[in-house]
Amino acid sequence: MSNYFNELKFIESHPQFRNEVTIDDWRALSEKLKNFISIKENGKRVYPMKDLYLYFMDSTDISAKMATHAILFALSSATKPEMEVYSDKGRFKLNFWTLLIGQSSLARKTTTERKIKKLLDEVDIPKINPNFTAPAIINVLRRTPQGSLVKSEVSRLLKAMKKDYNAEMPETLAQIYDCEDTVEYETRGQGHEVVNNPYVVMWGATTPFAYEYFTDDLFTQGFLQRFVYCLETTKYRYDPITFSKSSEEQHRVFASELLKRMYNSDIRLLRPMDTSEKWMAFQRYIKEMGNATEQHERSIILPYFGRLNDFAIKLIGILGLAKNAFLGAKPIEPDNLILVDDTVVELAIEITKLYETEFIKLIKKVRFINESNPVKSDRALIDQFITFINSTKYGVVSNPDLLNNSGFVRNTVDKVMATLREGDIVKVILAPKSLGRGTSPKLYYLKENFQSDEMAACAWYDEQNASDKFSCKTVICKICAKNIK
Repeated sequence: MSNYFNELKFIESHPQFRNEVTIDDWRALSEKLKNFISIKENGKRVYPMKDLYLYFMDSTDISAKMATHAILFALSSATKPEMEVYSDKGRFKLNFWTLLIGQSSLARKTTTERKIKKLLDEVDIPKINPNFTAPAIINVLRRTPQGSLVKSEVSRLLKAMKKDYNAEMPETLAQIYDCEDTVEYETRGQGHEVVNNPYVVMWGATTPFAYEYFTDDLFTQGFLQRFVYCLETTKYRYDPITFSKSSEEQHRVFASELLKRMYNSDIRLLRPMDTSEKWMAFQRYIKEMGNATEQHERSIILPYFGRLNDFAIKLIGILGLAKNAFLGAKPIEPDNLILVDDTVVELAIEITKLYETEFIKLIKKVRFINESNPVKSDRALIDQFITFINSTKYGVVSNPDLLNNSGFVRNTVDKVMATLREGDIVKVILAPKSLGRGTSPKLYYLKENFQSDEMAACAWYDEQNASDKFSCKTVICKICAKNIK
């Protein structure tokens, strides 16, 4: 828990982290995507991405966020193993793994999955059989190593990974995601199995009841770090049922044309035209996150930021392929290369940043529901104590005042303060001199507010109007400087 709160605080205080993301941000993104590709055909302007949105949203009341999530998965499904993004750090595949978490009957998960499958059928994209238990997925992938996998309920898969005999499954699936040439696995039923040249595009879905299966190990082992998440736990729109004719089929036909052109494209390699300043700013952000001093070897949060590059580059390839394939751009031989313009790169970064906030929301919900650390104090309670400390004049509080004024019994106070101390968020010291009230009390202060214990003690004595009892006499201490004046 301790490192979790330190890392969360570090992330949310970073100037490039988008704390305030609402459904309006996803609606704004959907408008950009709708107009992202256009071509004039037969005297009429055609917008294939708009048809994709209409296909998913016209006959059901899903949100723009969920529609975007489904569309990005569909676009990734229309890619092939030989299609890659080239960079100086190597080549990146375009397979995307997405996980939708939504309320049953409200999020319209099943309806959306049905629409996805119909769209993929229209394009004749290979599909991987989703009916498997945890070990059986290797056998399924051995027979069908490449294609689109739509798994309507992943909770059983996640639950099965907690079993000892499935201990290596998360690492194996991470290798599948990474498209390693050969992936080997030992199953109890089939023995030694090998998956050759896997290329899997995965859509997973589940309800919030599955949070208990989102264990720390699945994050630290890298399996859950390889997904982008869509949390559809709030109903953003509800369209009343009418008996007018649906235009779903018409939109599906138009939308499928984009996927067909992508899937049948001769484009094999994509590369941005140059390295833009926005991309370099994004790189600096990821570097700062990766070099965070608070990172712990069992961190479940900060390693995800190392994955942001993968997600952004995959999106550059997916969006670049969609745009150029639909417009009929001719790749440069002999590598069949297409140069991608800055608008694609910037759009990919924007989408990645929105998914970044979805991940942080997920982590908070998982941690609140399924606390796995020794001290089980929830975030709301801890925030309350931090707020109480900050409400004092200088952010220093004595143990007696904490007990008398917090409204909690000693046992709760001791547990929460132990958690904060363990997390290196709060420090505790003994007041250097008594104020004539018996023994000197313990003092708690937020570590970030003071450069030393001596300064914190000095601030507390000043708040007690007892500066004459103790002074740190340090020129950099604001309290001492004030008193000297």
